Amino acid sequence: MLLALLAGAIYVAAMLVPVYVDNLTVKEAVTAAHNRAIAVFDERAMLNTILERTNRLGYHWEYDKFGKATRVPGLGLKPEQIVIERSEVTSSVLVRVEYDRTVRFKPSKYVRTIHFRVEKEGIPGQR
Repeated sequence: MLLALLAGAIYVAAMLVPVYVDNLTVKEAVTAAHNRAIAVFDERAMLNTILERTNRLGYHWEYDKFGKATRVPGLGLKPEQIVIERSEVTSSVLVRVEYDRTVRFKPSKYVRTIHFRVEKEGIPGQR
């Protein structure tokens, strides 16, 4: 019984750990975009920083017109999932990315969607 529980725990970890490791990289991309605002606030450059770093990361599912799912490289983030705001009063910058990851537990057909929200707010260059 204990061995079966241990095997189950290892299986779930093997399915979920890569998704959470990818999220750590998204956090790094958000921090890098936030730090770009130290010199000059360029929303387009900050957005591109996040998109470039996440399009080589992990995978996502895309569906064709028949509803067939295809696994595609990259997180598939879209600009509308990224919020970049700057306060003119305090010079504080907010960078937020919200996205979902779908995990299929092989060999079963069980699918789980995990929602992530990565946010960094504050004056760039300060902790």
